[in-house]
Amino acid sequence: MVVSGSEGPNSDDASDEDLLIQMSLQKSEPDSAKAAWKSFHDRHMRYIHGHCWGVLYEHLGGRYSRKALWGMAADLAADVMIRVYQKAETFQLRGSRDPDQMRWQVRGWLGTIARNIVCDWLTGRGHESGSQSVEDIPQDTVVDYQDPPNPRLVCVGKILDGLPEKERMVVLAYMDHYDTRKGSGRISNEESKQLAEALGMTTASLRQVKRRALQRIREEIESKCNGLDTE
Repeated sequence: MVVSGSEGPNSDDASDEDLLIQMSLQKSEPDSAKAAWKSFHDRHMRYIHGHCWGVLYEHLGGRYSRKALWGMAADLAADVMIRVYQKAETFQLRGSRDPDQMRWQVRGWLGTIARNIVCDWLTGRGHESGSQSVEDIPQDTVVDYQDPPNPRLVCVGKILDGLPEKERMVVLAYMDHYDTRKGSGRISNEESKQLAEALGMTTASLRQVKRRALQRIREEIESKCNGLDTE
């Protein structure tokens, strides 16, 4: 589902928090709320679609093809985006307003909503999926998604999502600086200090968290993800 219409005062470079705040004003400032929702939709829809697909694949992967599940996930992702619009005021940012850390928190929140909606749909599988329109939000239906993601990558993504919050934030920070030629990731001393302060720990503790998290990820990938169909 793609929202059409004129651009409001919310630009694509507004923070996720700003967009959610503007969306929460849907009763008093409906036009601005819709414009913010459009920007938020464009920014996060692909992530939500993939997350819905991952939950469906986890439960139905042996019964339906990956592409069939991808189509189901598209409908459910639209439902998730509507729920996000309706529940925008419930999001509460914790800690730093660094854009990367904010993105991790927002996507953790989105992932929880997506999982709940997909699991509710799976529980009542006698009902058809599909979106109920949010009143006065212009919309049309467009199929413009890439092929379903690789199951092994989805498995790894779930492992990352399942890490304790601090470990996940540390690992993602290092992943942003991963050098494929060296096979490692390193952040600057200043970035390491800022991340440690945001998480309420020392840089030495930060390194320990990183080592512990990477060891856990390796073990879980070995036991859960290796051997999955990658075709």
